[in-house]
Amino acid sequence: MGTNDFTQETKMKRNKNNRRRYYTGKEYKCQHCDKLFNRVYRKHRIYKYCSRECYFKAIHKRTLEKYPWKKYDDKRICKQCGKPFERVKDGDFCSTKCFGDFRKGKKTGQVPWNKGKTGVYDKKTINIMRKSRLGKPSKIRGKNNSRYKASRKNRILLCDKIWSIIIRERNYCYMCNKIKENYHAHHIFSRNSLSTRFDIDNGICLCPICHYKIHSDSTESYNLINKLIKDNGQEWYNNLNKKHNQIIKWGLPELEKIEIELWNYLDNLKK
Repeated sequence: MGTNDFTQETKMKRNKNNRRRYYTGKEYKCQHCDKLFNRVYRKHRIYKYCSRECYFKAIHKRTLEKYPWKKYDDKRICKQCGKPFERVKDGDFCSTKCFGDFRKGKKTGQVPWNKGKTGVYDKKTINIMRKSRLGKPSKIRGKNNSRYKASRKNRILLCDKIWSIIIRERNYCYMCNKIKENYHAHHIFSRNSLSTRFDIDNGICLCPICHYKIHSDSTESYNLINKLIKDNGQEWYNNLNKKHNQIIKWGLPELEKIEIELWNYLDNLKK
């Protein structure tokens, strides 16, 4: 007898020693559609239904027999696509996609209230929205947001955004002198000190490649400092360095003044 030629008795003995069960196929009868189906035999387990559809239909039938007031019309028409559908629970849509399209306003006949209208907002409100959004029209940010809290952290973040917009409006890279689409605002001295964090002289406009080189390579940053000294002079660099080394702590009223100054500077640039 070969190694693989085992009888059923030897298999059963081997599986008992290994603490495993020997399973054989068995036929069952579906309690919903009376269809015969095969399943692997397992001890202490009985198969009642041939599929999940039969299982859910049997549960639905059982609930209607027990609670007749829960009976709904089998066929309904979807509000979005107009197709008939069957649903166990009460609903007006055939799928979640139709429900989402209905909520978004894709259904024919639903038009946004401000579509095609002009003069809905005044000039004051438009200016407030422009300043609060900062180039992101999908979200309202800043004071005009209903969840805005006047804290020191929020004020510093807002001043940072206005400062970066002012620097990026120069529209050319300081290192390579090329005009590109995307620009980064770079601090000459670190932004850790608040004395020069919002100073416009402490910022230059760079392209993403040059900005990466300056932060990654020390020789590039050394070349940038030499170029700044050639263009602006040694006294300008020394004064900026002294201002950077000063220790200043600003509160909310002082940050509000800086914010107003930055907004005025940006408006004068655009004029």
